[in-house]
Amino acid sequence: MAWLNCVWIWITDHTTVLATVVSALATIAIAIFTVCLSRVTGRLAALANATLVTTERAFVYLEGFEIDIGQTTHPRDPNDPLFITRFIVKPKWKNSGTTPARNLTVRVNFTITIGNPPVEYSYGNSGERLYLGPQASAMSSFQQLPTGSAQEIVGLREAGQTNLFIWGRAEYEDMFGDTQPHFTQWCYRVHLGAPDGKTLRAEFIQAGNYNCSDADADIKDSQ
Repeated sequence: MAWLNCVWIWITDHTTVLATVVSALATIAIAIFTVCLSRVTGRLAALANATLVTTERAFVYLEGFEIDIGQTTHPRDPNDPLFITRFIVKPKWKNSGTTPARNLTVRVNFTITIGNPPVEYSYGNSGERLYLGPQASAMSSFQQLPTGSAQEIVGLREAGQTNLFIWGRAEYEDMFGDTQPHFTQWCYRVHLGAPDGKTLRAEFIQAGNYNCSDADADIKDSQ
């Protein structure tokens, strides 16, 4: 067992050196653990912040329309009760988030065109400023759509000659300063009808590929 004695004597002669080595290895291990923990903590914090932004940020969308249709008997055809004297549409916007929408601007336009929705979704003004708090709704300015004989309008649509389209866009920011501006845009075909032959009704049917928001990763902002 002489070799064991030699080993023991070497250890006792190099105690300080061995302690220094062990201490250095422990320090390195602690440093590695600290770096790894810092990275994991940073990733968790970033994930938590992204989740907070996603769940709490403002999200503005079109909630629907308020419609006001006035009708009377056609001035030149007493057998036609579906003459439109007033056709007003008011878009209703909603913020479904739990924080306000900042610098919100909305724009709306419409057209009567042949066939498909317009290629260019243009707007004739710079937009209308709105304030939408958390879970709030608000109307933007009304749109006066075309009036006249509903039967003629419906007949032209069914014959494939004309369609009435209305479209809009909301641009806004959220309360989180490190995020990009947001937008929501939409386009609807207006379908007029009178199921009972007496009272006009308007339906709004999504049309074209303009219906999207900045959250749609596969659709680019077309403006």
